[in-house]
Amino acid sequence: MASTSKTAAIIGGVSTVVGGGITAYGYNRYSLANNMISAQSGLDSLFGSSDSSRKTISIWEGRLDNYKIVIVIGAIILVIGVILLASGVIGLGSDKKKSASSQPKTQPKANNKMAELKELDELKDAGYITPDEYDAKRKNILGL
Repeated sequence: MASTSKTAAIIGGVSTVVGGGITAYGYNRYSLANNMISAQSGLDSLFGSSDSSRKTISIWEGRLDNYKIVIVIGAIILVIGVILLASGVIGLGSDKKKSASSQPKTQPKANNKMAELKELDELKDAGYITPDEYDAKRKNILGL
């Protein structure tokens, strides 16, 4: 399951970058086309309109429509990428929680009493437990 979540996160990250790039490219080209139309219209107002200038404006207007489509496609890829990235990251987090909770808790072995007592001494010496708690836990470990 972690593999699926990791894959979704990777694909989501890549899609987010690609979608953002496509959207930025489309916006850049759209702005350029708009500027070209404005420039040609400005020239027409100064020098008069001709068939070639109308044709130039028509070509750039057609490109505007194409760049709008590029922007929309880029935005769609971007949104899908963000969704995949988020679901992958959320899935990775839940997979870690599942794996941590599914691991069996190891119980101290009977022959490991010395290590437990040593750890208990360290807790008492560090001031994490009171002497009464120390005595109670020590008796519990020794079975008294």
